[in-house]
Amino acid sequence: MANTAHTSEEEMLEIYDSPEELESKIQKLATMVKNSKHLVTFTGAGISTSAGIHDFRGPTGKWTRQAKGLDPLKGTPTISAYPTPTHMSFVKLAEEGVLKYHISQNCDGLNVRSGFPQNQLSELHGNGNIEICEDCGQKYFRDMKIGKRTFKTGMQRDRWTGRWCNHPECTGRLLKSTICFGQQLPPEPLRLAEEHSAKADLHIALGSSLRVTPAATCCEDTVNSGGKLVIVNLQKTPLTRIAEFQIYAKIDDVMIRLMELLGYEIPEFRLKRKVVCGVEPNGKGLYVRGAALTDETLEHDFIRCATWGKPEIRRRDSRMTGRVGSMEHAGQKIDSKIYDNKFSGFDMQKNTIKKKDSDKVVEANRRVFVDVELVCGGHYGEPYLTLSNDFTQAYRIDQRVEYVWDIEFNPYTKEWKTEARLSTVPAKTAHVIDNSFGELCKQYATDYLVKKGFTKKQANVKWEAHIRKWRKKE
Repeated sequence: MANTAHTSEEEMLEIYDSPEELESKIQKLATMVKNSKHLVTFTGAGISTSAGIHDFRGPTGKWTRQAKGLDPLKGTPTISAYPTPTHMSFVKLAEEGVLKYHISQNCDGLNVRSGFPQNQLSELHGNGNIEICEDCGQKYFRDMKIGKRTFKTGMQRDRWTGRWCNHPECTGRLLKSTICFGQQLPPEPLRLAEEHSAKADLHIALGSSLRVTPAATCCEDTVNSGGKLVIVNLQKTPLTRIAEFQIYAKIDDVMIRLMELLGYEIPEFRLKRKVVCGVEPNGKGLYVRGAALTDETLEHDFIRCATWGKPEIRRRDSRMTGRVGSMEHAGQKIDSKIYDNKFSGFDMQKNTIKKKDSDKVVEANRRVFVDVELVCGGHYGEPYLTLSNDFTQAYRIDQRVEYVWDIEFNPYTKEWKTEARLSTVPAKTAHVIDNSFGELCKQYATDYLVKKGFTKKQANVKWEAHIRKWRKKE
């Protein structure tokens, strides 16, 4: 924290390359990127400063000010910050197959919100929008900043958020995923980061002081394996001496020019979401849930409210703002489990379609639609969104119908773009157990008890008793 701040004027000094030197370095970097076979990037807090999120060790950084006895400066809330041109450049480079892996020390959630593929990302210090089950390792994506537990549990260093795992086979508590000083890093993200760093022929570190280990050692791994390191940072770092060169400039300025030289256009930020809508006939109800972009079986908690309308008869070619036309779903096979929620009451015997109209449902150009109005978090000023679901087959032969909606919000024009497809979401039958993160958090808490005079055995007994007390009751 404050003891990790720069201690000398030389360390804190910000350097700027001349325009000529800056252009020469970026051109050299562009050539290196074009020739690279396995490009890896590494970022710290400096990547998000242009989004209004303050860094830690800059002249006005959080730890710098705290070391001087000053309060941190207020910035843009991370949950409503826009991904920067640098974030969006990474998205494009990954899409083009140029960037193979991204390692991040950032906890602000902008890497995931930008749309960067999560299977090419290691967030070594966690994510402020993700909580993890301490028993099974299930991740929960929240459209809010994950805070500390909502009430005191009596145990120091407890990472519990006050919520529990939703998996029917699990009663574990959900833990805040961000890492504290003195807490070990989660093993799998670190393993992948080290693996790709050793494999990289080019490693670009941007906006990091490269002082926090073991994260910063990833850059050293590349050099030790024969690869090249380039640093983009206004201050010198402990690894400046082993880098091919360091660019002293604003990160966005470097990335905007680099993308021009590479011939890629930086995409504008779009807030991308997935929504699963479905109906189980015979009184079992309508259901809707947010889904993670990379795994539709996982719930993504961004829907604040959902209001279902009444079934309506419409023509096949009906066109309405924000809605799509009909879709054939006869014989659709769905393996996904049905999510229980309060939006029930879809009863084949008590529906609101008049008999004389329901007889016409079988006609090719007559369909049954049910609208759902969604209210999202509104962090980017999202208006309400109406999704119109063609549930005709549920009325024809009582067939379950399910859709996956890809929804995209333009925060600059405040407009939604939607596209529906028939669901093929599989049921997550196997309950995979990975309690490694829970074990790390346990060690973090019990180490504190040992420092307070307990033996290791006593600390473990005290922790287990604490867990039993706060475990979800079945």
